[in-house]
Amino acid sequence: MKGQKRGFTLVEIIISIGIISIAFYTLISVFGDTTFKNVGSQQLLTAEFLAEQAMEEFTAEGKDWNTDLISREATGFGGEFSDFYNRVNVVCVDLSDLNQPAAVQPTNYKRIEVIVTGEALSVPIKLVTLKVRYNP
Repeated sequence: MKGQKRGFTLVEIIISIGIISIAFYTLISVFGDTTFKNVGSQQLLTAEFLAEQAMEEFTAEGKDWNTDLISREATGFGGEFSDFYNRVNVVCVDLSDLNQPAAVQPTNYKRIEVIVTGEALSVPIKLVTLKVRYNP
């Protein structure tokens, strides 16, 4: 009587290779999708940082209320951030509705809006602030 040899058959090996291949494909697709989303998040964070920087620079320049505090066309950031552009919109608004331009101008309220766009951004980043002139 011959002893039976223990081992794996060819069919068992092929099935196990198929199962392992499916598992690896699933893991690789999850990592690839996560990496793509992280790159998008990094672009959004960079754009938000640049929008805050542009807003601070624009509001801190000490502009004259009537002549200098006006909208600015799109300009690039340059250097490392050359794919990003910012535009500043300045609109006189009334206290009753800060989202609509005022019917009677000038007013004591100006809404300043900084919009950052970029080639890699899916949506523009927008920051809004209100600058008020105090008349006692």
